[in-house]
Amino acid sequence: MDKIVGKTFVTWVCYALMLASCSHLCADVSMRVIDTDGSHLEQAGIGQPFVLEVITTNMNRSMQAPSIAGVETFYIRRTGFSMSTINGKSTVKYTYQVRIDTPGTFAIGPAVVAGKGFKFVSNKLAITVGEQTIASTKKAKTKKAGYAFARLSCDKKKVFVGEKLVCRLRFYYTDDSISLNNLIEQKLAGFSRKDIKGPRTGVKDIDGKSYKYVAWYWDLYPTDHGTHVIPAYGIDFEQYEERDNFWGGLGRFLGPRAERKRVYSNGLQIEVEPLPPCDKKICAIGTRLSAKAFVKPAIAKKGEGMVLTIELEGDGDLQAIEVPQLQGMPDELRYYDSQQTVIEAKKPGQLAKKRFEYILQGLACGSWEIPKQSFVYFDVKSRKYKTIETTSLLITVTPGAITQSLLTVDDQAEHNEQQDETSDTIASIHVDGWYPVSERRALPWWLFILLGMVPIALYVYTIFLARWRLYTMNRQPYTRRKKAFSLARAQLKKAQKDADASRLYHIFVQLIANRCTLAQAEISERVIEQKLRSANMAEDMLGDWHTFFALLAAGVFSYKKETTSEHEQLFTQALYWIEQLEKVL
Repeated sequence: MDKIVGKTFVTWVCYALMLASCSHLCADVSMRVIDTDGSHLEQAGIGQPFVLEVITTNMNRSMQAPSIAGVETFYIRRTGFSMSTINGKSTVKYTYQVRIDTPGTFAIGPAVVAGKGFKFVSNKLAITVGEQTIASTKKAKTKKAGYAFARLSCDKKKVFVGEKLVCRLRFYYTDDSISLNNLIEQKLAGFSRKDIKGPRTGVKDIDGKSYKYVAWYWDLYPTDHGTHVIPAYGIDFEQYEERDNFWGGLGRFLGPRAERKRVYSNGLQIEVEPLPPCDKKICAIGTRLSAKAFVKPAIAKKGEGMVLTIELEGDGDLQAIEVPQLQGMPDELRYYDSQQTVIEAKKPGQLAKKRFEYILQGLACGSWEIPKQSFVYFDVKSRKYKTIETTSLLITVTPGAITQSLLTVDDQAEHNEQQDETSDTIASIHVDGWYPVSERRALPWWLFILLGMVPIALYVYTIFLARWRLYTMNRQPYTRRKKAFSLARAQLKKAQKDADASRLYHIFVQLIANRCTLAQAEISERVIEQKLRSANMAEDMLGDWHTFFALLAAGVFSYKKETTSEHEQLFTQALYWIEQLEKVL
């Protein structure tokens, strides 16, 4: 009997070893591309992200992540990793977000997964990139009136380097329960972005249907010629949906449920032409530019300061115009630049101005001319360089007293000689014993009374300070509770600026301690759960809170100080939970 049991045991061990050694024979790796909604992708839009999935089956868990060929010139980053086992079949899925900014057909793959003595190669994919994303099938979704989408537009598709582009991003929706959470901007190379405005709201009819929208506007200035792409913008939002009527209406009793969603706008392709060659210094690029100059005062004494102002008015990038050097100034005038200011247009049809101010000093008496100042700019409509000029100005410098700091080198020597002669004259008077003596003045009566009130004021201040400290000590619990959320938001903003996600755990512990007027040492996960349950927080939200808080606790010592997309999402979730806690606590 013992021999039979021993043989059976040996047989099962050999069978297990045989399965382990042959498990890789059934392993496989494959790739597929889908859109952000999970539908099969036929064509990707320029600058719009799509999802690349690498799926491995029956792989050894110790294997490294796959390497994908043909993606070196794309924007690609890994966004997910999942593992599942069904009926003994293990599946590992790697998810990547990919963006292609050039139209055409591109080959992706194969994906290679290597292990100890094994190497598996996936299929290859061909992806077509065009003006917009085309998906063959859509997920079965019942689109309510709250369906939302985003559109990116630009006033021009072909510009010169430095020419102004006006961009607009609109988020359209129809459901008032939708709330915006985050605006996702991808890396933009070859442009300088300025003058951001928004968000602004409005209503527009599209294909016979009325949509509300939230819009942002900004100016773009190309910095390099060639074909550039303005990538798609992503918008995160929440849409509230009614719960199912289960258990005799219990679902409706719990209230609406917020579903988090994300939509992407379209991308735009911009052709940027280089400027024609020019041997002069170019001050601006646009369609209109004018210049004027004036000086105040036009008549001043020798050495006194005068302000020369030059204003350039136009529709180009005025902020980029550097301080111009004055041309042909006479040697009898000294100048240096003082300040520069951009004056925005206040009414429709007006143009912005850039003002340059210079300080002038006359070194010699007489009438002097400030010559015309010329500026060269490129007119994008006529595709030519144009020159504009200011008018010449006449100033008059009259004799007068000048301070020592404004004298020239020659005038300084003459002034020192005059001082020496004066000092000799005064010295001869002192030799004879004559010198002026000032009569002592009595202390004013109001100053005497004021000095006498100082001890009384100090005594009153001491009493007031003691009473104030007692008052603030009594109000400390109330102040902690009142300012708990504002303090948490300020700390969150600073942590996001420093890219330090490890502070989030301590921020929420301090928030709950201040709101519940407890010491931070008394705060634990069990105490937090008791407080949230007593505040009637829904069970599904309580479960989401546990997941989020556990993530923060696990990352106290693991998060690095660097800005990543995962950290940005973590800061967004932190702001969301501060708002939710403010509603219940």
